[in-house]
Formats: sequence, structure tokens, C-alpha cells
Amino acid sequence: MDKRMQPEQFRILFQGLDTLHIAFYGFFDYLWWEQANLKKLKIQAQQKKETPYFNIHGDLWEVSERGSREYAYCLLRKGWRIYLLNNRGMNSNYIQMKIEVPSERLRLGMHELEREFLMLAAGVFTGSYEYKIQRVDIAVDVSGFFMGNLAGLFMYGYPQKMNTINTDMSLREYFALGKNYLAETVDIGKSPKLRIYDKKKLALKEDHDWFLSWFQKIPSEIKHIPEITRFEFQLRSQVLKEFQILSFGHLIEKIQGLWNYMVFEWLEMKVDDPTKKCKRKLPIAPIWFFLRGVEFGEHLWLKRVKTLNRDSIKNFKQIIGHFSSFLAKENISLTGSDEELCKKQILRIFEKQILNSPCWDWDKFFEKLNQKKNLFHGL
Repeated sequence: MDKRMQPEQFRILFQGLDTLHIAFYGFFDYLWWEQANLKKLKIQAQQKKETPYFNIHGDLWEVSERGSREYAYCLLRKGWRIYLLNNRGMNSNYIQMKIEVPSERLRLGMHELEREFLMLAAGVFTGSYEYKIQRVDIAVDVSGFFMGNLAGLFMYGYPQKMNTINTDMSLREYFALGKNYLAETVDIGKSPKLRIYDKKKLALKEDHDWFLSWFQKIPSEIKHIPEITRFEFQLRSQVLKEFQILSFGHLIEKIQGLWNYMVFEWLEMKVDDPTKKCKRKLPIAPIWFFLRGVEFGEHLWLKRVKTLNRDSIKNFKQIIGHFSSFLAKENISLTGSDEELCKKQILRIFEKQILNSPCWDWDKFFEKLNQKKNLFHGL
């Protein structure tokens, strides 16, 4: 990468993990679960007469009045969250747990972090258990770049839609970033997802600890706060699995490779030119050159191996949809009075209108067929 293409005004204020959710699955002592009596404590929290607490390894965790859609119980302590679900319907001795590590802890670095969340798990599970990273956000906060700079830029890559959402949630449009740009948050893609948003505004509103971490001052003590934009890649368990990341150790070891994949292969930010139809050849935006130079560790390139869906039911649904659309567009009616006559008519239509059509390409068909056989069966 040409270092001269990194604008001098860009500066990294923070880089690292901003969100970390770990899901645990394992067995526990049923008597221990009964003694915990979380149901009673949750009801007590809902009545709001006094704050109930639950003891884990000598630390008191507040029992929330709410759980979540997935988990029945939520425990809170210093920004940490533990979600618990007693899955009695499936197995009376099986429990699921999710730990959400607070941003304040992640800002302190990764040292001893795995030991901390494994100790929490050991306080809940008395038998064997396993875990996976359910979600991780890799973020970079850049000063000298503000959201208005996105006007005139174009996102090129795998994501099919660019969702621009204003603070009041009233603006929902799909478009290149240069058209009437009003957004404070931009979501690109789904899994993975890139979120670009005004970190300065968000931190001033609800995260003053962010300023203490990087400026060692509260906002009122800072003479000039520069514009700060966050570039945040959200990765969930299925995507991490495609990179063979099965543990926290794997994540730390491969974080540079994940970042490289996102900014070099998955997505590019380009300087838009409305007169050019071929967006692939547009020049890379200076901010994207800057992000490509971010270093988390040893330089690494990862190969993404997507899980193949071998269920053909989806293909049947697509065939029904495409064939019915074809008949409707060609204004072809089925005149059979029963199912058997309709079958015969459909076979004649398929042979005459599709297989014998000049649009049908046998060479391309067999080429695609062999490709799919190699993909699914290694032939």
C-alpha cells in the first residue's frame, strides 16, 4: 500500500474489540439450579420492592426484572451481563448461558480476559461445558473524518444493500452514499455487517467513559473534540466458523486476518463518478487506504470457507417461483381439468418453450452442472 495515499489528518483514537458475546452450553447440578431460585429473585425484581442479588464466586450479581427473547434470566454486575436459560423442555440438566463483556473491559485489552469469562462459567457449570463466540465487533475510531465525508463515496463489494438509517429511524433508503446524504449511521451488509457512525455524538450522549479512556478527561474538560467516526465490522458465529475461529484464542490469533479480509476482499469504499457505469474501476477512497493500513497484530490472510446448504428443498421453491413467473410473463395458461392433464401440459411446455428455445444453452448447462457436482460431492 502506498503510504502517501494515507491523509495526514486521519488518526486512530481506538482500535480493537468493542463487543464480545460468548455462548456456553453444558451440564450442571440440578439441585444447584433449584437452590439458585432465580425465578423467585426475578419476580422480586419485578415487584421493585428491593434489589435481589445472586452470588457467583463470592461476587454479588443483580438479578434483572427482565430476561431476553432467548434467555429467561439476566444478571448484571459492573457492565457485565450474564444471561441464563434452564432448557427444561429439552434436557433437565442442560443449561445455556451467554456472557456479554462490557466495552469498558474490552478497552483495557485482551490480557486475562479469557480467564475472567471462563471463571464466570465455572461458577455456573459444575460439569463439562463448551463455548463459542456468538458475536464480536472489531472497531476503529478515526478522527479527522466525519460522516459528511461519505458524500460522494461508493461502496463496492459483496453486500447487496446499503441501509441508511437516521437517528429518528424515519429515513430508510437504499442508495449509493453520494445521493442526498443525511445519515448518522450507515449499515452495510448483514453477515458480516459494517456499521459507520458518528462516535463523537454517541459518546457525548451516553459513553463519557470513552473520553476518559482516550483523552483522560471528561468532555467538558476537553477544549476541542475532533470529529470522530467509527468503522465497526460485526461478525457472528457462523461467519467466524467460516474462518475456522472456534475459540477466543483463535480470534486473537486471527484478528488481523479478519480485518484484512473485510477491507481488502469483502468491501471497498470508492470515490464515486456518476458518469462511469463500471464501479469496479473507480479509485479507492483515501479513508479506505487508511483503514487498510490498520494493524492489530501479525500480518495474516485468511481463507473464508462457506458452509454449503445441501438441502434441495430451497431449489424446488425457486423452480416453482421461476417457472410460474415464466408462464405468467409469456401469458401461457394451463387448460388441464385435473392434475394429471396439467402435468402432461407442463412437460410439453417445458420441452417446447424452454429446452427447445434458442435461449437454452446446453454447453452452459453442463458446465454449471459439473461445477455444482464438484462443489457438493467433490467429483
